[in-house]
Amino acid sequence: MLGALFLFRLSDVLRQLPQQDNAENPAYRVRIMAIFGSIGRLIAIFSALAALIGYTAGANAILWPTVMTIGLVGFLILLQDFIADLYAMAKGGDSAARDLSCRCWWG
Repeated sequence: MLGALFLFRLSDVLRQLPQQDNAENPAYRVRIMAIFGSIGRLIAIFSALAALIGYTAGANAILWPTVMTIGLVGFLILLQDFIADLYAMAKGGDSAARDLSCRCWWG
């Protein structure tokens, strides 16, 4: 239950990441984290209900891989930001390098 509560709170934080200056077309990192936040909230609620009903093994089986996946995606986004900042610093430009390599098929 405590893990589901933490996942729910983490998902709330991810869903409310600050938008950048272009509000009608937010960065892909913000969209991905909002999607993972919404999915995380649903899984937190589902796993808490499953644990209350008595399906603790099923609740654990769905809760902890979700926490690890959200953590891994967050780490990869931070790593990509770090590498893009290093590239921009080495090239002597601004942070536009971060947005150039992040054009996705859905946006």
